[in-house]
Amino acid sequence: MNPLLDRLEGELLGRGLVTRDSVDRWTDRHADEVGPRHGAQAVARVWGSGLHLDATAAAAAVLGRCACGRRWRYVPDTPTVRNVVLPGTPRCTGWRVLGAPPTRYREPDARTGRQVTFWSDDATTHHLVVPLRPIEARDAGPFELAALVSRTALRGFEDTPAPHAAPPAEIGCGLPGYAHDERALDSPWELRVFALLLATLTDSPDREPSLRAEVERAAKDLPVRRSIYVAWLRALLVGPG
Repeated sequence: MNPLLDRLEGELLGRGLVTRDSVDRWTDRHADEVGPRHGAQAVARVWGSGLHLDATAAAAAVLGRCACGRRWRYVPDTPTVRNVVLPGTPRCTGWRVLGAPPTRYREPDARTGRQVTFWSDDATTHHLVVPLRPIEARDAGPFELAALVSRTALRGFEDTPAPHAAPPAEIGCGLPGYAHDERALDSPWELRVFALLLATLTDSPDREPSLRAEVERAAKDLPVRRSIYVAWLRALLVGPG
């Protein structure tokens, strides 16, 4: 499906129906809303245990192996050391645990005074950063703790965990399947479809009536909840034409 999305995205950009900034903005927005649930829960478990785990076996016991076969390894931050997982080019980015990679990576803030240790995934290992537990969350439960962990924090590109993004903008709320509890990200193509659809609604508002109508038609034939991304893709293939 990626070649299809490549052609679709290129056409939308080439015709001026969307902008790159808008696609990137919606990509990050949606990925933050859905969140890196598995990785965040693993970090919350480490925080709740009061242990600092720097062991592949410990992470694998909680997270299991990645679908690509790599084992997970915790790399915990300390008051003097900050860990950063560099974006590499492996075939697998640990999507289901770490969440979608950020569209842009920021340089770590050197003003914190901590030593920065860089990590990179290899053929056998994925890395997951365990940030310092926020002092104000000392009495928080596991679900509250997991909600503090962002995609960028799991990769070390945020100095402290941050709350998830604000509730979605009104522009998408009328779409079938847009409600927060109806969405999940299982594959990268789903995130691309979401970003392209919402970018089109944002940048080409005159296309909104036809897109919404096409989503409604396609959704009626897709009873499986997570197939909503397929309905959105169909709408994009028909609606902006």
